[in-house]
Amino acid sequence: MICVGLVSLTFGERRNSFSVSAAIQVIRPADYIKIDPAVENRVEVVKSCFFFKHNEPYIVGNIVSGAVAEGMQGTVNGKTFEIIELDSKYGNAGIAKKGMSVGLSVRGLENEIIEKGATIVFALGNRPPQ
Repeated sequence: MICVGLVSLTFGERRNSFSVSAAIQVIRPADYIKIDPAVENRVEVVKSCFFFKHNEPYIVGNIVSGAVAEGMQGTVNGKTFEIIELDSKYGNAGIAKKGMSVGLSVRGLENEIIEKGATIVFALGNRPPQ
């Protein structure tokens, strides 16, 4: 089964494995994005929608502080959820930083409507944000 995000479908990019000579080091821009535990990771929602036969919303937003990555947990409307896929200008890199627009496929918000302008705070690991 191949899992492809909206940006990946639109721009035809995916985390591809390819071989290069051992003397060549391949570095993607996303490789320089790090998550700082001292910074609050926040996304402002631009839009949320549902795709056909999917009960979980796809969230489009702007990162207003910190960085977000696949596997991070957020809380909105009193429910905790997890990012299962993150799309950004780097395609499906799995991580994005402040100033970037992102698309988030999430798990844990079945049939939940997220209002435009809502701010979601994300945390690493299994602890929900405060």
